[in-house]
Formats: sequence, C-alpha cells, structure tokens
Amino acid sequence: MVLPERLKQKFLRLSGMKGVFRIVALFVLPVLLLILWTTGALLPKVKTGHTPLQGQEVTGVQTYKVQNGSGTLHISATGTVRPMVRALIASKIMARVTSVNFHEGSQVTAGADLCLLDDRDLSAQTAQAAAGVQSALAGEQAQAQGIKQAEAGLEKARADYQLSETNFNRYKFLQSQGAVSQADFDRVQNQYQQAKSALDNARATLDSAVAQVKVAGAQVTQSQANLQYAQAVNSYSRISAPLNGIIVKKMVDVGSMVTPGQPVAEEEQGPYRLEVPVPESYYHQIRVGDQVTVDIPALNRQFVAKVDEIVPAVESSSMTYLVKILLPQDLNVKSGMYGDADFALGSKREMTIPAAAVVKWGDFTGVYILRNDVARLSFVTLGEEQGDKVQVLSGLNPGDVIVAGGTARVHDGDRVKGGLINE
Repeated sequence: MVLPERLKQKFLRLSGMKGVFRIVALFVLPVLLLILWTTGALLPKVKTGHTPLQGQEVTGVQTYKVQNGSGTLHISATGTVRPMVRALIASKIMARVTSVNFHEGSQVTAGADLCLLDDRDLSAQTAQAAAGVQSALAGEQAQAQGIKQAEAGLEKARADYQLSETNFNRYKFLQSQGAVSQADFDRVQNQYQQAKSALDNARATLDSAVAQVKVAGAQVTQSQANLQYAQAVNSYSRISAPLNGIIVKKMVDVGSMVTPGQPVAEEEQGPYRLEVPVPESYYHQIRVGDQVTVDIPALNRQFVAKVDEIVPAVESSSMTYLVKILLPQDLNVKSGMYGDADFALGSKREMTIPAAAVVKWGDFTGVYILRNDVARLSFVTLGEEQGDKVQVLSGLNPGDVIVAGGTARVHDGDRVKGGLINE
C-alpha cells in the first residue's frame, strides 16, 4: 500500500522524536539524577538555625572554665654563630708560594709564618740598597775630610792676610813720610790684595765643602730610606698570622702565584657570639646585658647568655636589627652553626586551656564548648604550648566552659555532665 506523501513525512517526524526521547532517557536523565544526589538536593532538609541533636548523654568527663591569666612575653629568633674577630689574610706582593705552614683548623699565634714566597728578586734589591747606603756613607766621609782641608786652608789664608795687612799698613805710613819708594809700596800693596783674595777663596772653599757634606748626608738619608723600603718589601715574602686564633679557610697551595691583595687564608678569634635578627618592633625592649635563653642544636646545649651588642641600624629588606649574644668561652662552638634565642620581654595577659581539651582533625583545631550542657565543637586559634597547657589566641571568651578530659567520647550535640577541674 502506498502512503500519501504527507502521511509519510509525518511518520518520519514521529520516528525522529522517539529517538531523541530514547537518548534522553538512556544518558541525560541518569547524569541529572547523579548530580542531584551528590549535591544533597534529594536529602531531607533541616530548618535554618537548628541542628538535630544526637541525643547521646555523656557523663564522667572533665570540664574547664576559661579565664584570663598572666604570662611572660617571649619572642624567639634564629641566628648564626660568628667570631668576635675575623681576619682575611692577603699577600702584599706578587710572587710564587714556596712554602705553606698551615692547614684549615690550625691554631696559630700572632706573628707565626703562614706562607713563604719566592724572595730572590727582593733579596737582590735589598742587597743593592744596602750597597747604596755604604756608598753614600763613604761619600759623606770624603766630604767631611774635604771640610777639614778647607778649614786648614782658611786658617793659613787668614794668617797670611793678617801678616800682609800689617805689612801693608806699615808701608802705607812710611810712604806718607817719604821713607819708602813707590815701587816698594806697590809690591807690598799687591801682596796684601793677593792675601785678601786668597782669604775670600778659602772661605768660599769651606762653604762649598759644607754644602757638599749636606748633600752627601741627604744621599745617605735617601739610601737608608731605600734600604728600609727594600727590607720592608722583602719582609712581605713572609705572610704571618695577625692574631692568636684558628685558620678556618685555606686559599693557596705551594707553587701558586699570588698577587697583591689576594687572600691566602682566613683566621678567626673568639669569643664567639650568636647573631640573631629581631623584628624592629622590639628594638626598645631588648638592651645590652639582658639575659637570653640560647639553644645550640648541634651541641645539644641550652644555656643562659647575655646580650653583648645591639647593632643600631635596621635592615630595610627584612625590617629587623641584629642582636649579638655572647656565648660561653668553654663552649666548643664553631662559626656558622645556627642557634635559637628566646627573649623574655616582660609579663602579658593571656588565655590558656588544658592541652587535652584540644580536638585535632588534620589542620583543624577546636574545642567542645558547653552551651546549656550541650557540646558544640568550635574552632580555636592556638599559640605556643606551655607544658600541659596551650595558649589560645582566638575562639574563646573568659567564662566559657569547655570539655577538658574525655573528648574522645564526646560528639557535637551531645549532652555532657562533668565536674569542673578549676574554679
């Protein structure tokens, strides 16, 4: 039977709609039901502000009435052990290392030779400077001998001058009386002038000899300074320890070439101090001489020490300042160890509860607060532990009564009957 075209098309449309319904029934509807179930939309609803009680009654538990107390304000800081004195030992000259007389951990005394450098060039320069001093001294002695000769020549020239002057004055008087000829007077006058000129020359010779002695003396001084400099530079070939201390770092070996300013070792000297950064807000609460509880984990030692120095500057990047705590000298501490410092800064108001009252689930910390004898689990923020008690920072108010013992038997909503362990 051949259906009309219009009925045929209507039949096809009905067949397509049945396929869509089939897909919805098989795939979409189960997914929708699963979503409703997981979100709780299919569960019975509880009216807002009401929680159904479990109806269990718990007895024989301990309760605690929360109240404010007083305690000591503590701050803790972690720092590093450092020596009082640290010295970086470096070479002053360029030379090759010929001997190394230390190793890391060596106890050395001030002045002890740590390294020897090749000093052949320096020794030659020192010898040359010493020879220069000897030459300058010989020149000075020669010039001193010249002074003696000049002084002797001056004395002779002065005597000759005095004699010729006397003779000249006599002939001058005789000439005025007409007792001597002009020729004899001219001869005596010429002798007088020669003696005077010889006296002037002798004086000039003495002045020159004195000046030459001064020059020779300056040369001696210069040569002696050159020798002292050469000896000082030569002494740089011996690198010595500046302190009584311990070598903590070795930076050179035999055969190495060192240059001026190049470190060869690092030395440190006790006593040692624990240097800890402290927040700037406590700057005026910590003073030099304050007692501090120090813990050095590496030594398994805890002791009381004193604040030795406070750096009067705040580090801008961390907003902390440095407090240096003097450690006991008999402590076998090493630089670089870390330690913890506990500062007691005075009394404070605080709230503490028994540690047994705290309920922990992972990162959650809470307590059961009794409201009309009904336990309600409430979140609390805890501080530091203090023996069998723990500090509460938030979540409780003075006067709250909490479950302090037997918390494992209590659930949220249970009715609790117990006795207070504090009044």
